[in-house]
Amino acid sequence: MKIGQKDLPNQKHLTTEQQKNIIFIENLDNAITEDFLFHQFKQFGDISIIKLKKDKHKNIPCGQALITFSDAASAEKARQTLNNQKLINNIIKVKPYFNLNDNEKEANIYMRNLPKQVNVQELEQELSKYGNILSIEVRKDAQGNQLNYGYVQFQKKDDAQLFLEQINQNSFIYQGNEIHFELFKSQSERAQESNELFLRGFSNPLPQNIIQQDKTIAAIEYGWQMVIKDYFLKQQNIQIQSCFVKIDKNTRQPWAMIKFELSDQAKAQCVICDDQRTHPCVQSSISYVIQLIQQCDITQASFSELKLSLQEIVSIYENLANNVFDMFSGVSDNFFYNLKYDKSQSIDERQLYIQNINGNLHKDDIQAFLSQFGNVISVTMKQSTKPYSQLQNCIVMYQTIHDAKRALSEIYDRRISQSVNHIFKNGIIKISIFLGKNLRQEYQQVKKKKQRLIYKPMMIQIHQSPFFQPQKSQSLSQPLNKEPIDNFFTLIKKYYAIEIIKDQMSDFSKLTISDQRHILGNLLFYKVYDKVQDKDVARHIVGMLIEPSQFTISDIFDFFDNDQDINEYIQDGLQLIKENQQKIK
Repeated sequence: MKIGQKDLPNQKHLTTEQQKNIIFIENLDNAITEDFLFHQFKQFGDISIIKLKKDKHKNIPCGQALITFSDAASAEKARQTLNNQKLINNIIKVKPYFNLNDNEKEANIYMRNLPKQVNVQELEQELSKYGNILSIEVRKDAQGNQLNYGYVQFQKKDDAQLFLEQINQNSFIYQGNEIHFELFKSQSERAQESNELFLRGFSNPLPQNIIQQDKTIAAIEYGWQMVIKDYFLKQQNIQIQSCFVKIDKNTRQPWAMIKFELSDQAKAQCVICDDQRTHPCVQSSISYVIQLIQQCDITQASFSELKLSLQEIVSIYENLANNVFDMFSGVSDNFFYNLKYDKSQSIDERQLYIQNINGNLHKDDIQAFLSQFGNVISVTMKQSTKPYSQLQNCIVMYQTIHDAKRALSEIYDRRISQSVNHIFKNGIIKISIFLGKNLRQEYQQVKKKKQRLIYKPMMIQIHQSPFFQPQKSQSLSQPLNKEPIDNFFTLIKKYYAIEIIKDQMSDFSKLTISDQRHILGNLLFYKVYDKVQDKDVARHIVGMLIEPSQFTISDIFDFFDNDQDINEYIQDGLQLIKENQQKIK
């Protein structure tokens, strides 16, 4: 028999059959040792491992143990015989061992708002009415004190689902507290369902002289907390866990982080912000704040290190009431809101990424142009890495999703307008929803997987323009197609270099998509030929690169600026051609 944690198997990799050999024991007397357990349970069969679990903070027994038998029948016999039996001073619970995996998550329930002193056995007895419970865990802090949340593991997911359905219809009251239950979610899942609403710039900037007065700032922050909490206190079925307000000394405006009990509540408030461009919780008045302050039954405000008395706060507000504007009215043009997510893994549809901006334009010019479509919160300029010209990119944040969608739609609709040609180099419009770094990398990988080359080369015409002589393609002076179309040959002579196309983008965009593809394919042929040195291979690869179902015109343009991408596609094309030749043989 093995005793101790070092000898335990890796429980994450136990098979279902191996788990059947293990029993889980709860409510053991703290005086019980592993040797004592061995002598009590050996009567049911051969024991291979015993592990008495300890509190990770205090390193003392926590009344739980795992016992592994050599076979499932012995484990089941021990469970049936000693479950709910008294061992020394306590009635113990003997249960089948379970390892929480993807299949069992739907049987695991998260509970919160527990009272300070929870009797686990008593709580389990109440919840067992709804189904067989494998385990109840109440979380503890570093000092060993019980926290107000924990987990209930049902044996079957059907029991857990039935329990949630019945609890939603009838409140569950325990020791005077209404306990809230919901299906367990992993950390990654919870990160996608934020219950924190971030509000910024929800009131006009404070006067410059006030921002230097620490006591006044502390009093205003405290007043805003009371206003927001008072609003949600009066709303039915909405509970907030906390509210934190600070004044940004650069913008001189307040920002707040409001944490709700449920993520759905936070999402609903975010929708209100999007519709109203403000939120009712920040619509108040300084006179109402004074009323809230005077109703407080505390003698000293503990929100700040300054330890202001209520009399001092009221006096500050009475002086502020003489200002030309009411700082608690919640009126601001640059109001901003968001749910608190992991920024690297979330998408904010109000944030757009605009590329190919003319390098001679100033940030103010860009902001003025973008403000035609909605209220712009911020514009961040970035220097483009495009090698052929000095260009700029920018990230713009609109106040609402409606503003961003309007910008996306109308900018593309104004392809021929002078304002767009003035903004975008050669009139090539590039605008999309902005993605964080991790999401951009993920998108590029997905995009490349989607844009896989298909061995279906197009019958393209490759012409040697008299104005464009590639260094390595002198042998290609004759057209590959002996019967060129006169109109197409004229286009080939007109657009004999990618720089010519970019300089005459307005005219080029008026051509049919088919002509655009053939012209770009003709230029792309020389680029590919320079790398593969085989005209037939180059023709096949270019045929795959300008395949309409795989690549857009914008994607084809990018091949002229990104050697890394085109090199990867050339290698893929060579492999496809090789595989096709092997099939023919």
